[in-house]
Amino acid sequence: MDLLSKRNLAILGACTVIIAAILVASYMMESRPDMGDGDDDIVTDTVMMLENGEFQTFYDGCAPNMQTAVGDVDGLSVIWDQYTYGIGTFETIEGTETWQSRGETMSQAYCRHSEWGLLLTISFSDDDSITSLNISYYEPEGLDKLPEGLTETDVTVDAGAGFPLPGTLTSSETSSNDIAAVIVHGSGPNDRDGTVMVNKPYRDISRGLALKGIDVLAYDKRTFAYPQFSDNPAYATVDDETVDDAVAAVRMLKEMGYSEVYIVGHSMGGMLAPYIVQRCEGDCDGFVSLAGSPRTITDILADQIWAQCRDLPDAERYRAYIKGELAKADALADMTDVERATTMVFGQSGYYIWSINSIDSASIAGSLSVPMLFLQGSTDIQVLADVDYVRWIGALSDDPAAEFALYDGLNHLFMESDGPYMGTALEYSKRGHVDQAVIDDMAEFIMGS
Repeated sequence: MDLLSKRNLAILGACTVIIAAILVASYMMESRPDMGDGDDDIVTDTVMMLENGEFQTFYDGCAPNMQTAVGDVDGLSVIWDQYTYGIGTFETIEGTETWQSRGETMSQAYCRHSEWGLLLTISFSDDDSITSLNISYYEPEGLDKLPEGLTETDVTVDAGAGFPLPGTLTSSETSSNDIAAVIVHGSGPNDRDGTVMVNKPYRDISRGLALKGIDVLAYDKRTFAYPQFSDNPAYATVDDETVDDAVAAVRMLKEMGYSEVYIVGHSMGGMLAPYIVQRCEGDCDGFVSLAGSPRTITDILADQIWAQCRDLPDAERYRAYIKGELAKADALADMTDVERATTMVFGQSGYYIWSINSIDSASIAGSLSVPMLFLQGSTDIQVLADVDYVRWIGALSDDPAAEFALYDGLNHLFMESDGPYMGTALEYSKRGHVDQAVIDDMAEFIMGS
């Protein structure tokens, strides 16, 4: 349930933004490869122009088409501030690489900051003019160390569909607790850490719960590990994308000997948590829904897109688009499978949309006899406290198995929401961690259920 308008997919790390096909700004996280030394001091000099705020000098060194793409020096400064906000002070260039590509010199520089790493990829023409700039992130070695007393073990989650998923089981070395949890992702191609820009909320949850004596299994989502996550994409369902693997993870932990296993679902994973428990047929002992929603995915998408477009000059065009997509979503129930598979709704297969809209999460939750915990941040701009969270309460407030908690000032990642980009997706560019109160409440719920 991430913000799925085209503008915000880029900001949330689901795609790459290309400005005039020249200035590339990617929020995708990068793994740090083995690095060699760059063969030209121009790479270091160019990078240091940006790190030192010498934007005019950098701009003057750009080729004309690059200057056109940037717009002006102030535009370059704004872009740089957005990417470096929240990752701390510059420390050093850890390494550089240089190679030739299509007649240009391509260079990468790994710039370590105190809170995270910035990876710059710059291309130069024969006269050393800057022709492109790509900005992304990488995780510097040793920055986010595994807490003392914890171990991380590689595992594989396999639902038997031909898409084995690499995962990590985080455990305490000092606890012999036999309770475990499975983290279920939000929408989009998410890795096991739940990486969003410079933040890794699922890693925080895994380590935080493990320190409390609860082993946690997190794995790469099928759409992350396999871009084509189904043998027949047009007919792929939310079961193929998410649910089958979550059920397989729960059953794997039971087979490993854990006496109790809980689902910890975030965003869309929180929406699906009741359905996943139902599909587990008694193997799952409860769930935590982090910023989940009992509404349909299309209603949520409509609200998210409108929130991003309502102040634009052509807002009425977006309103008409949203209305038309919702009408198509409503019509899916009366279509044949072939018609659903050939209908696009909000840019996705109608068959997939129908599969998830057919799940009534609130009704399923009400039919379960397991403990349920619903958590929500008050400043979440993707799943709303006054819309989605209150619907859970309205549906389940009389159910003794359901508990609820609202956290003041926390965003969709359950991190503190503040700073100049508060209330926008750019706030995720500030390095943070899942609030300890959320970890504590989840651990108390799981251990006490």
